[in-house]
Amino acid sequence: MLGKRIETLMAAFQRLSQREKLMVGGVGAALVLFIGFFIHMGFASSLNSMSSRIDNKTKKLIQIIELRKDFEDAKQGQRLSQERMRRGAGIDLKATIEQQAEKLGVAIQDMKSNPPSVDVESGIQENKVAVNIELITLDRLVDFLSGIEQSSQTVAVRKLRVKKSFKQPDHLEVSFSVSNFQLTEAKAKETKPAKGKPAKKVK
Repeated sequence: MLGKRIETLMAAFQRLSQREKLMVGGVGAALVLFIGFFIHMGFASSLNSMSSRIDNKTKKLIQIIELRKDFEDAKQGQRLSQERMRRGAGIDLKATIEQQAEKLGVAIQDMKSNPPSVDVESGIQENKVAVNIELITLDRLVDFLSGIEQSSQTVAVRKLRVKKSFKQPDHLEVSFSVSNFQLTEAKAKETKPAKGKPAKKVK
Protein backbone atom coordinates (compact mmCIF):
# COMPACT_ATOMS: atom_id res chain seq x y z
CA MET A 1 0.00 0.00 0.00
CA LEU A 2 2.70 2.42 1.02
CA GLY A 3 4.84 1.34 -1.94
CA LYS A 4 2.04 2.16 -4.42
CA ARG A 5 1.61 5.61 -2.89
CA ILE A 6 5.30 6.29 -3.24
CA GLU A 7 5.22 5.11 -6.89
CA THR A 8 2.23 7.38 -7.56
CA LEU A 9 4.03 10.36 -6.00
CA MET A 10 7.20 9.63 -8.00
CA ALA A 11 5.19 9.37 -11.23
CA ALA A 12 3.43 12.65 -10.45
CA PHE A 13 6.78 14.27 -9.75
CA GLN A 14 8.18 13.05 -13.08
CA ARG A 15 5.25 14.62 -14.92
CA LEU A 16 6.11 18.05 -13.48
CA SER A 17 7.99 20.59 -15.54
CA GLN A 18 11.58 21.41 -14.68
CA ARG A 19 10.50 24.64 -13.04
CA GLU A 20 7.83 22.86 -10.97
CA LYS A 21 10.34 20.22 -9.93
CA LEU A 22 12.69 22.95 -8.67
CA MET A 23 9.86 24.58 -6.73
CA VAL A 24 8.78 21.27 -5.16
CA GLY A 25 12.43 20.49 -4.32
CA GLY A 26 12.85 23.91 -2.70
CA VAL A 27 9.73 23.46 -0.62
CA GLY A 28 10.91 20.00 0.45
CA ALA A 29 14.35 21.31 1.38
CA ALA A 30 12.80 24.17 3.35
CA LEU A 31 10.55 21.71 5.17
CA VAL A 32 13.50 19.49 6.04
CA LEU A 33 15.48 22.51 7.30
CA PHE A 34 12.46 23.74 9.29
CA ILE A 35 11.99 20.37 10.98
CA GLY A 36 15.76 20.05 11.54
CA PHE A 37 15.86 23.52 13.13
CA PHE A 38 13.21 22.66 15.70
CA ILE A 39 14.85 19.31 16.45
CA HIS A 40 18.18 21.10 16.96
CA MET A 41 16.59 23.76 19.20
CA GLY A 42 14.87 21.12 21.30
CA PHE A 43 18.08 19.13 21.64
CA ALA A 44 20.09 22.25 22.53
CA SER A 45 17.49 23.27 25.10
CA SER A 46 17.64 19.80 26.67
CA LEU A 47 21.44 19.98 26.80
CA ASN A 48 21.35 23.42 28.44
CA SER A 49 18.80 22.25 30.97
CA MET A 50 20.85 19.13 31.76
CA SER A 51 24.05 21.21 32.05
CA SER A 52 22.30 23.64 34.41
CA ARG A 53 21.06 20.79 36.62
CA ILE A 54 24.56 19.27 36.73
CA ASP A 55 26.07 22.65 37.69
CA ASN A 56 23.52 23.13 40.48
CA LYS A 57 24.10 19.64 41.87
CA THR A 58 27.87 20.13 41.69
CA LYS A 59 27.62 23.40 43.65
CA LYS A 60 25.42 21.76 46.29
CA LEU A 61 27.87 18.86 46.58
CA ILE A 62 30.79 21.27 47.06
CA GLN A 63 28.82 23.13 49.76
CA ILE A 64 28.06 19.85 51.56
CA ILE A 65 31.74 18.84 51.44
CA GLU A 66 32.84 22.26 52.77
CA LEU A 67 30.24 22.19 55.56
CA ARG A 68 31.31 18.69 56.54
CA LYS A 69 34.96 19.80 56.68
CA ASP A 70 34.03 22.81 58.84
CA PHE A 71 32.03 20.51 61.11
CA GLU A 72 34.92 18.04 61.45
CA ASP A 73 37.36 20.90 62.15
CA ALA A 74 35.02 22.27 64.82
CA LYS A 75 34.69 18.82 66.42
CA GLN A 76 38.46 18.40 66.42
CA GLY A 77 38.90 21.86 67.97
CA GLN A 78 36.34 20.98 70.63
CA ARG A 79 38.14 17.73 71.44
CA LEU A 80 41.47 19.53 71.80
CA SER A 81 39.93 22.20 74.03
CA GLN A 82 38.28 19.58 76.21
CA GLU A 83 41.58 17.71 76.56
CA ARG A 84 43.34 20.92 77.65
CA MET A 85 40.64 21.67 80.20
CA ARG A 86 40.66 18.08 81.44
CA ARG A 87 44.34 18.50 82.26
CA GLY A 88 43.64 21.97 83.67
CA ALA A 89 41.98 20.33 86.67
CA GLY A 90 45.43 19.65 88.10
CA ILE A 91 46.57 23.30 88.09
CA ASP A 92 46.98 25.11 91.41
CA LEU A 93 46.36 28.77 90.55
CA LYS A 94 47.78 30.22 93.75
CA ALA A 95 50.97 28.15 93.42
CA THR A 96 51.34 29.21 89.77
CA ILE A 97 51.02 32.91 90.66
CA GLU A 98 53.38 32.61 93.61
CA GLN A 99 56.03 30.89 91.48
CA GLN A 100 55.93 33.69 88.91
CA ALA A 101 56.05 36.35 91.64
CA GLU A 102 59.06 34.73 93.28
CA LYS A 103 60.81 34.36 89.91
CA LEU A 104 60.44 38.07 89.09
CA GLY A 105 60.69 39.46 92.61
CA VAL A 106 57.10 40.76 92.66
CA ALA A 107 55.59 41.52 96.07
CA ILE A 108 51.95 40.48 96.26
CA GLN A 109 50.01 42.27 99.01
CA ASP A 110 46.81 40.27 98.78
CA MET A 111 45.71 37.08 97.01
CA LYS A 112 42.52 35.13 97.61
CA SER A 113 40.47 32.47 95.86
CA ASN A 114 36.95 33.34 94.75
CA PRO A 115 34.10 30.84 94.44
CA PRO A 116 34.28 28.99 91.10
CA SER A 117 31.58 29.52 88.49
CA VAL A 118 30.16 26.74 86.33
CA ASP A 119 28.56 26.85 82.90
CA VAL A 120 26.16 23.93 83.17
CA GLU A 121 25.46 23.73 79.44
CA SER A 122 29.12 23.44 78.37
CA GLY A 123 30.31 21.71 81.54
CA ILE A 124 33.15 24.22 82.03
CA GLN A 125 34.23 25.36 85.49
CA GLU A 126 36.13 28.62 86.00
CA ASN A 127 38.37 28.79 89.08
CA LYS A 128 39.36 32.34 90.05
CA VAL A 129 42.01 34.00 92.18
CA ALA A 130 42.03 37.77 92.88
CA VAL A 131 45.44 39.46 93.15
CA ASN A 132 46.41 42.92 94.46
CA ILE A 133 49.87 44.48 94.01
CA GLU A 134 50.63 47.92 95.48
CA LEU A 135 53.97 48.66 93.77
CA ILE A 136 55.21 47.33 90.44
CA THR A 137 56.85 48.80 87.34
CA LEU A 138 55.15 48.55 83.96
CA ASP A 139 57.85 46.29 82.50
CA ARG A 140 57.75 43.96 85.49
CA LEU A 141 53.94 43.84 85.30
CA VAL A 142 54.03 42.83 81.62
CA ASP A 143 56.54 40.05 82.34
CA PHE A 144 54.55 38.88 85.36
CA LEU A 145 51.21 38.63 83.55
CA SER A 146 52.80 37.01 80.49
CA GLY A 147 54.49 34.41 82.69
CA ILE A 148 51.19 33.54 84.37
CA GLU A 149 49.32 33.09 81.08
CA GLN A 150 52.14 31.11 79.48
CA SER A 151 52.13 28.62 82.35
CA SER A 152 49.13 26.85 80.77
CA GLN A 153 46.73 27.27 77.86
CA THR A 154 43.82 27.08 80.31
CA VAL A 155 45.03 30.01 82.44
CA ALA A 156 44.03 33.59 81.63
CA VAL A 157 44.41 37.00 83.25
CA ARG A 158 41.10 38.87 83.53
CA LYS A 159 39.64 42.07 84.96
CA LEU A 160 42.92 43.95 84.99
CA ARG A 161 42.84 47.35 86.75
CA VAL A 162 45.87 49.63 86.71
CA LYS A 163 46.49 53.06 88.23
CA LYS A 164 49.50 55.17 89.21
CA SER A 165 50.85 54.67 92.68
CA PHE A 166 50.60 57.64 95.06
CA LYS A 167 53.65 56.38 96.92
CA GLN A 168 55.95 56.16 93.89
CA PRO A 169 54.78 57.94 90.69
CA ASP A 170 56.98 55.74 88.46
CA HIS A 171 55.25 52.59 89.79
CA LEU A 172 51.76 51.19 89.37
CA GLU A 173 49.07 49.87 91.68
CA VAL A 174 47.46 46.81 90.13
CA SER A 175 44.58 44.45 90.76
CA PHE A 176 43.52 41.59 88.53
CA SER A 177 41.89 38.19 88.47
CA VAL A 178 43.48 34.98 87.21
CA SER A 179 41.21 32.22 85.91
CA ASN A 180 41.79 28.58 85.15
CA PHE A 181 39.24 26.74 83.03
CA GLN A 182 38.58 23.04 83.52
CA LEU A 183 35.87 20.52 82.78
CA THR A 184 33.48 19.67 85.58
CA GLU A 185 33.84 16.16 86.97
CA ALA A 186 30.66 15.03 85.19
CA LYS A 187 31.75 16.52 81.84
CA ALA A 188 35.24 15.05 82.17
CA LYS A 189 33.75 11.56 82.59
CA GLU A 190 31.35 12.12 79.71
CA THR A 191 34.10 13.16 77.28
CA LYS A 192 36.78 10.76 78.50
CA PRO A 193 38.47 9.04 75.49
CA ALA A 194 37.53 5.40 74.97
CA LYS A 195 40.09 2.77 75.99
CA GLY A 196 42.44 1.87 73.18
CA LYS A 197 41.95 5.33 71.61
CA PRO A 198 44.16 7.71 73.54
CA ALA A 199 43.57 11.41 72.96
CA LYS A 200 46.07 13.29 70.83
CA LYS A 201 48.80 15.07 72.68
CA VAL A 202 48.10 18.78 73.12
CA LYS A 203 50.96 21.22 73.41
